[in-house]
Amino acid sequence: MDNIKILSDLINIKSYDTKSNNQQIISYITNYFEKYNINYRLLPNPDGILTSIIAGINTRLNNVNDVIVLSGHIDTVWPNDLWNSQPNTITIDGDIAYGLGVIDMKAFTASIINNIDNLKETNKPIIIALSCDEETDMYGIKEIKQFFIDNNIKPKYAIIGEPSCSRPVVGSKGFYENEIVINGKSCHSSMPQNGINSIYIASKIVNKLEELSAQIGTDTLNVGIINGGTVCNIVPDKCIIRYEIRTFNEKTIDFVNSQLNNLIIDLEKIYFGCTINCNLVFSIPPFENIMDDTTRRIVDYLGETTSIYTASTEAGYFTQLGANALIWGVGDLKFAHKPDEQMYIPEFNAYHKKLLDIIKLI
Repeated sequence: MDNIKILSDLINIKSYDTKSNNQQIISYITNYFEKYNINYRLLPNPDGILTSIIAGINTRLNNVNDVIVLSGHIDTVWPNDLWNSQPNTITIDGDIAYGLGVIDMKAFTASIINNIDNLKETNKPIIIALSCDEETDMYGIKEIKQFFIDNNIKPKYAIIGEPSCSRPVVGSKGFYENEIVINGKSCHSSMPQNGINSIYIASKIVNKLEELSAQIGTDTLNVGIINGGTVCNIVPDKCIIRYEIRTFNEKTIDFVNSQLNNLIIDLEKIYFGCTINCNLVFSIPPFENIMDDTTRRIVDYLGETTSIYTASTEAGYFTQLGANALIWGVGDLKFAHKPDEQMYIPEFNAYHKKLLDIIKLI
């Protein structure tokens, strides 16, 4: 099969709208599975709109140990108006291919489809896991993880095909989005002593978060949203803060939470009558490769130094299942989520062969 033809077909299919179903791209992929007699299952999200795919090569989809997982996602981010070409049409200029999702991550899906026959010939038990909403809610990977648990599938190693310049990435930070809701008391602004200004309280918390962000080393903390008040002549009774932490280590989460809890106890005494509640809104688990013999063989084969991913990925869901994992995919992450997303075609063609070689090393 033509590597670029499959990739072009996938890019032609829009897969960024979470409010409409993704049946077109699901049908395209599963048609190939049916053509090559690959057993697969469709895993709908809880809302029934989007669907993820699990497929087994040289393996059944239940009661199996030591499977190799090829993990990707079939959705993309939304395009904007800054593209110099049509986002959902592949454009080739010399050795460069442009298109929405060309590296994030339709190149990986195209490599799998193009390699189905070759993957079968390895006689290795392989499960293909393609999630439907990695760029948004990440329900899909949770459905995939639950499918593994419910069907007693024990993964040995997972290759996550996120763009990495075809270099081995051995870790990605976890992502933790948190919300703090401050409830004060409203009153007319001419008599502020009769109210409790939730924004004043929020300012103390934001200052503390900024202070903490300087104390967590290479981990990061960012306050992204503050929302409070309605009009200037009313003391605001409610303010909401949203912040995120990216870390490999849950000790960072514990440290930040402990510091915030101590501050909240003090603030609820100072601003008597207010309530301050903290909640985890969304999280993605971190992943760290254990650098086992399999990983060393892969790294030696690739001849590249290992690195750490700055973005969060789905790899941590597979390590939670007991697998070791490696992020390894086509393209440079700096081109993802941007207009004129691009891929170096010779790298893509080389990846096609290397994928098989790496499977044989696991």
